[in-house]
Amino acid sequence: MSISNSRRKLLLAYSKGYRVFNGKVVSPKGKTLSVYIPKSGRPYPRFSIYFEGRPASVDVHRLASYQKFGDTMFETGVEVRHLNGNPQDFSFDNLALGSPTENALDIPDGLRSSRSSVGGKIGGRKNRVFAKDQIFSILDDLASMSQKEVAEKYQVSTRVINNISRGQSYNEFYREYHQRP
Repeated sequence: MSISNSRRKLLLAYSKGYRVFNGKVVSPKGKTLSVYIPKSGRPYPRFSIYFEGRPASVDVHRLASYQKFGDTMFETGVEVRHLNGNPQDFSFDNLALGSPTENALDIPDGLRSSRSSVGGKIGGRKNRVFAKDQIFSILDDLASMSQKEVAEKYQVSTRVINNISRGQSYNEFYREYHQRP
């Protein structure tokens, strides 16, 4: 099994002694480091270390999460959540681990629904986040409508509906739906 460079950078930073204390990144020598937010891409604060002889960035929230949760954060299907929906708040109280769906639902309602209604982009790809009641409605609709009709109704691709219908997406809601009496 290969380990991603992002994980390798995080583990290197941790093993060298970089830590997050009181909302600040501290070097192994006890110096407070500057953090930055990239101008494009994901809005997560980062700091720089040397990785394989070159400067490389490490996400602060992932370092803080590793301090708090250890290797559990690397399990399949586990994402780091910002409970208040603010990706720039990496305080320990604001960080939790959860499913991709739980993570998406941490985004404030107004922002989440505006992304959904206009097909907003996160990380360069279009996303639509459904709440549990919407997944249940989609699954109900599939009993009497074609996948194409349901996709048109919810303004998503038939692939999205197909993945929901098979439990490939939103699998925790899918299981709960099918376990109802």
